[in-house]
Amino acid sequence: MPTLDPTVGGAAANTFVSAGDAEAYFARRLHASAWDNADEETRQRALVQASDIVTRLPFVGRKLSTTQAMAWPRDDAINPDEQYPATALLRETPVLFATDVIPERVKRATCELALALLRAGSDDPFGDEAARNVAREKVGPLETEYVAVGQQRTGLGRYPRVMQELAPLLRTSLHQRVTRG
Repeated sequence: MPTLDPTVGGAAANTFVSAGDAEAYFARRLHASAWDNADEETRQRALVQASDIVTRLPFVGRKLSTTQAMAWPRDDAINPDEQYPATALLRETPVLFATDVIPERVKRATCELALALLRAGSDDPFGDEAARNVAREKVGPLETEYVAVGQQRTGLGRYPRVMQELAPLLRTSLHQRVTRG
């Protein structure tokens, strides 16, 4: 069984979420039966795998240390939850994430992705091609609507709850610095 190590900035860290934080999250979450039905070892493996997937994403800012195992904490990462339009104009500098914590957005996204891993029943939450094409599904009386090929969700985009949390933290073409020689 993997030993969860959620040490912020730790060289041996392997998860963004402690077992206690995950339990608290899923205690409030509806439709978490895949988590509830999993044994402790499987839950821990799901958290480690989800953290591994999340840590490879192109986040804003840069790692605080070259020795840290995970993508967070980060230096120079703007906290989107502190940037309200009404007050942002009054600030000379944006509010950055503290460098001694993992953002709650990252923790929630990791929990959601761990749940998706448990529901998928495999280490590859991206492998179910049939699910990628479903736009809407109705259970009774059975109805499934599929999306057009060009509108298929891919990668983490197939998990809207995960992307809703992570999207404001990811680099986009608008956030990338361009250097011209």
